[in-house]
Amino acid sequence: MGSVRFGAPRELLVWLRDTFGIRTFVETGTNEADTAVWAADEFEQVITIEGSESLHHTAVSTFGWRRNIKFVHGDSRRMLREVLRRLDAPAIFWLDAHWCGMDTYGSGNECPVLDELKALNAWDTPHIVLVDDARLFLAPPPPPHRSDDWPDINAICRAMDGDAPRRYVAVFEDVIVGVPSHARTRFVEFLRAHADRSPPPSQPALPHVGRRGRRLRKILGSILGSASWR
Repeated sequence: MGSVRFGAPRELLVWLRDTFGIRTFVETGTNEADTAVWAADEFEQVITIEGSESLHHTAVSTFGWRRNIKFVHGDSRRMLREVLRRLDAPAIFWLDAHWCGMDTYGSGNECPVLDELKALNAWDTPHIVLVDDARLFLAPPPPPHRSDDWPDINAICRAMDGDAPRRYVAVFEDVIVGVPSHARTRFVEFLRAHADRSPPPSQPALPHVGRRGRRLRKILGSILGSASWR
């Protein structure tokens, strides 16, 4: 789940659907199925993969009547390959199967995203890929996560920009987004149009430096206050 909003960035997903004619939405990490149920109202077909048997069972028991949602149980690294074999057109992939505590799947191996991207890159189909929780790749995730289980942002970007489906990669809110090269110009337009609506990155608190350090504090504040994303 993202820190800017709970679940997938819906405005972006609808824009991607309409702009590039996407009919299928694939999710890894069903959890309570909130995203899958929302997507079922917006896409012709939804496929959601959950590794936790209890979460999968609850989702099926509650929402199994939704005819355009296919609930898949199993490790996303393996099941994603099976899903890809059955797709005959580009889809939007929402990768959110990483462990987030409680009874979610993956406590022994917290983040499957590189293996998920490897599965996607085995196909030439120009799928659109979104990875949730960008902040956990931009910096080491906090406890109780095991930082060694999580790749850094450089590894994510390299995997996004695979040999076959070359993708343009950007961060929107708390999501890493990779679009095929042919979609770059339109996606950049979307990002620029929404740039003034994104919350600014939080500034670190300045240390207490005492009376004699007030000038230094003022200088540090000036530098941090004028910093911007390049």
